[in-house]
Amino acid sequence: VALHLAGGLATVMALSPLLAHGARAAVSRRWSAALLQMLGVQLRLGGAPVPSGALVVANHVSWLDVLVVNSVCPATFVSKHEIGAWPAVGVLIARSGTILLRRGCGRAAKKAVNGIGALLGTGRTVAIFPEGTTSDGSHVLPFRPALFQAAVDQRRAVLPLTLSYHDPRGASCRAAPFVGDTGFLHSLRRIALAPRIVARVRILPAQTAPLAPV
Repeated sequence: VALHLAGGLATVMALSPLLAHGARAAVSRRWSAALLQMLGVQLRLGGAPVPSGALVVANHVSWLDVLVVNSVCPATFVSKHEIGAWPAVGVLIARSGTILLRRGCGRAAKKAVNGIGALLGTGRTVAIFPEGTTSDGSHVLPFRPALFQAAVDQRRAVLPLTLSYHDPRGASCRAAPFVGDTGFLHSLRRIALAPRIVARVRILPAQTAPLAPV
């Protein structure tokens, strides 16, 4: 896993600037899928095809969510600013174009909306976790709606995804949720030592954003 992370960082820093967007997306998808396989996470997908240039919206259970969503539909993600300080992973996330949002700051939220809108306007796919934090997966927390404004402004579809993690018997997986005071390295070890984890992704029908008021 460490070698794979290092390889991803090298790719982002050396090759990504030289690749077209479609090629970067393909590399990102393969890299994410390979890391899931290394960690013993099996992906099960159901639902409709993913349109390009949509605002992908998902519930948030774990840092694995980014890998899972990226394996289904490569996207630019919006993450909390603190992730940029994570060892190795933070550098990889920041260099990959992730929009880092400082929570509780209105100016930062407006800047993020503008950044998302610019990407959506060029046909890029952007993924957000509007709960703003993770849960244990048993319920969905209230949404923070500010980032949806980018889809309204650009008249782009909002694509809902549901994410859930299960053990080989179909019960909820206790190793996957990244909640409380759990550190990243501890979470990584717990996931790696767990029996096979099944990540289920359900793609729901795309929703058309209403027109922005004039």
